[in-house]
Amino acid sequence: MELLDTDDPVKGQLLQKSARHRDQLEEEVKLISEQTEKIITNAVIIGGALMVTYFLISRFSGSKKQKEN
Repeated sequence: MELLDTDDPVKGQLLQKSARHRDQLEEEVKLISEQTEKIITNAVIIGGALMVTYFLISRFSGSKKQKEN
């Protein structure tokens, strides 16, 4: 690679810092993605549980029709 093949030590240091920052940024993005995935999974589970609970409660304690005399 042409950019990495340099005799200038300052440029080489800057390229190394840039590579380190890129790696750190990629790692942070990966962590954020994993945390977001966990949050979404939990939200789906909680939403499903609430939906099932609502369905069961409405099914078993639904309004009973009064018999006409």
